[in-house]
Amino acid sequence: MAVFLASWLAAASAQRWPRWRRPWIYAGVSIMAAHLCFWKYAPSVVAAIQRACPAFWGGAKLALPLPLGISFFTLQGIAYLVDYERGDAKFMSLREYILFKSFFAQLIAGPITRARELLPQLEHLTRPSEADLADGLALFSLGLLKKLVIADRMDLVADAVFSSPGQFGRAALLAGLVGYAVQIWADFSGYTDMGRGCARMLGIRLPENFLSPYLARSPSEFWRRWHITLSEWIRDYIYKPLGGGRGGPARALGVLVLTMAVSGLWHGSSLTFLLWGLYHAGLLAVERV
Repeated sequence: MAVFLASWLAAASAQRWPRWRRPWIYAGVSIMAAHLCFWKYAPSVVAAIQRACPAFWGGAKLALPLPLGISFFTLQGIAYLVDYERGDAKFMSLREYILFKSFFAQLIAGPITRARELLPQLEHLTRPSEADLADGLALFSLGLLKKLVIADRMDLVADAVFSSPGQFGRAALLAGLVGYAVQIWADFSGYTDMGRGCARMLGIRLPENFLSPYLARSPSEFWRRWHITLSEWIRDYIYKPLGGGRGGPARALGVLVLTMAVSGLWHGSSLTFLLWGLYHAGLLAVERV
C-alpha cells in the first residue's frame, strides 16, 4: 500500500508542480522499480550469500516472502506514470488510482492492464449479461483445467527429471524439457484465464494474454503470442525508449539483448531464466539476419 501511495503521490506532485513534472515521474518510477527488484531478487542474492558463507550465518536462514502479485502491479504502476508523463493517460484521483490498482481479477497473475483500458470499465459498471456470465464461467473453467490437469501434472514430470537428470536417458530428458515448457505455459495462461473469467462475469473485459504461443512459426511471432501484455509492456517502456532497432546493427543488437534479459529475469530470478531470455534474444537476432 505504501508503494501504491508513493507512485500516486509522484503523479499528484507532477500535476501540482508541472515545472518539475519529469523529475517527479522519474522518482515514482525509480521507487517502484527498486521495490520490485528488492523483493523479487533479494531472496536469491541472500540465498547465494548464505551458501557461499555458511559459517557467517551460523546456520540461520533468512527468508524474505515475496509480496503477492508484485511483478504485475509494479509494472502496471510504472506504465501509468510513464503514460501520464507522455500525455497518454489522465491524472487519476486517489480514489480512482486505488480502484484501478486493486481490481482483484488482474492483481495476482495479470494480465498487465493499462489505466485507459481498465478504469473506464470500472467506473461505468453495468449489470453483466447472461453471455458475460456464461463466457466468464467457461473461461474460468478453462483456466482451472489448465492449472490442475495440465500444469500440475507436467510439473511432476519436469521435477522428477530435473531433480536427478543423470538417472534418465535422452528420451526422458527430452520429455522433461517438453513437460516443463508445457507446464510453464499452462500455469501462466491458466491463472490469467481464471482472472479474465472472473472479470468477465462482472462485465469487465481484460485483454488476451496467450494465443497458442507454441504454434508460432517464428521467434518474433512467438513473442506476439506469449504473455502478450508483458511483451507489449517491455516493447513500449524498455525496447522503444532505448532506441528499438535504430542506431546501427551493434546498438540494435545490444538493445535486443538487454530487453530480452529483462524479460527473462522478470519471469524468474534465477540464472536459468536469464539464460532463457538471452536464448530468445539469440533467436530473434538470427531471425533478423
